[in-house]
Amino acid sequence: IVADDMPTLLTGCGHYGISDIVEVAKKVIGTDIKEVIGGFHLLEESDAAIQRHIVALQSSGVEHVLPTHCTGERAAVLLKQAFEGQTIVG
Repeated sequence: IVADDMPTLLTGCGHYGISDIVEVAKKVIGTDIKEVIGGFHLLEESDAAIQRHIVALQSSGVEHVLPTHCTGERAAVLLKQAFEGQTIVG
């Protein structure tokens, strides 16, 4: 989904790595992805691995995240802390 003011990536399950998916999407549309919605597939990842994804997302220009189903509770908490005020966690 690409809005003029908020390029948004909607994922099903981020099996291939959410930060890698964001990078590919950036190349396809030619601009930063500002919002990522969907499964981040971090359910079984360590805190260190989750932090690597968070840093990569922030470095890529992502400003808002809305993690769903396969993100995992721990990852959702860490994402909420990292994207304070810019995250919706259900």
